[in-house]
Amino acid sequence: MKRIADVRRRMALYEHARERIVSHPDVMGGTPTIRGTRITAHSVLGRVAAGDTIESILEDYPYLDRETVEK
Repeated sequence: MKRIADVRRRMALYEHARERIVSHPDVMGGTPTIRGTRITAHSVLGRVAAGDTIESILEDYPYLDRETVEK
């Protein structure tokens, strides 16, 4: 049962990412960005991986919402 729950959680995260992360050849050379911005998904993920707090990321990118950064 735990395995099924893990798969469901991962599917929900994947769907969330598909809604918010887009790639267009005319925007940042096709690098995946946060929908409606020129902020690359890599830059946000890199900051999270480096230990930056969600609050500090939101301060630097006030047009992002908490849910986008958290997930």
